[in-house]
Amino acid sequence: MAPLSVALLFLGGGFLFSHPKNFPPPEDYLAYHEIVECAGLCVTYFGASTILISDDKNSILIDGFFSRPSWFELAFDKISPNEDRIKETLACCVGAVDAIFVSHPHHDHAMDVGSVAEKTGAAVIGSKYVGSVAKAGANSEVKFIEIAAERFYHYGLFTVSAIETPHSAPVAYPGEISATFSFPADVSEFKQDINYSFFVEHPALRILIVPSANYQPGALRHVSADVSMISLAGISTRGAEFFDGYWAEAVRGRGSGLVIPIHWDDFTQFNSPSLQPLPYFADFIITSHVRIRSLARKDGVDLKYLRPFHRHVLIKKEGVAE
Repeated sequence: MAPLSVALLFLGGGFLFSHPKNFPPPEDYLAYHEIVECAGLCVTYFGASTILISDDKNSILIDGFFSRPSWFELAFDKISPNEDRIKETLACCVGAVDAIFVSHPHHDHAMDVGSVAEKTGAAVIGSKYVGSVAKAGANSEVKFIEIAAERFYHYGLFTVSAIETPHSAPVAYPGEISATFSFPADVSEFKQDINYSFFVEHPALRILIVPSANYQPGALRHVSADVSMISLAGISTRGAEFFDGYWAEAVRGRGSGLVIPIHWDDFTQFNSPSLQPLPYFADFIITSHVRIRSLARKDGVDLKYLRPFHRHVLIKKEGVAE
């Protein structure tokens, strides 16, 4: 191979494994103030679609993924919940949890759920395959509740419902999780069954969470939200028609005044105080950001990112969440 070709190959490879710089833009972060008590709802973002939502008495967790194994581990090794990382994050920023709602069984959503439930006393609520992953990841029995259609889950002032929505396309690792699933496991063993979005209702605020970036027209028709938290992962190559439909279903049709992007970060990096976006070989996340920012401006909707590992208070003021 000619020297120039080798140089170009290395340069191209270096670019693909690099991360976009200065993302999210500083002006796109939600205003943050040090807080002692939650005047409305406290929301903490941990990367991927792991989100803690709490008031002064109760807490619910979406997904609960903290181990974040590296790209090398995902490609060449088997993975297990990283107990040290889980303990560190729980001690830092979580505390007791009433329930963990898991969107689907892929590793970046479900891998840690058994261990996290065991340590926080939370019930695990998810699909049948999520239950298999949870049981494999816990040393003792955890309470598992298989999601039922049209059921509401009540914890203090929280009411949570799960709505089946499609996973981002194409779906990685379709099939069935083995009845003998155990850790350590290959990433391909985390099979996809059902994917859920979650609607969290509270007297302070109504939040729609879409952990996987896709939509089924009409699936969310009964939801009216103040805030939409929507995944950006894996959609940068989709066309304008997809983004228009996704936005219409998850934001415009729900009446949301604030949109918070989630699942935009490199989910193989652990506990970075300022998460990096996905590397270019995985996704062109800035493309997705530009598209939804354009839609937000068109609709007069606020688009803001959460600072990771910081508690943000979301309150409803004059009909608009902020």
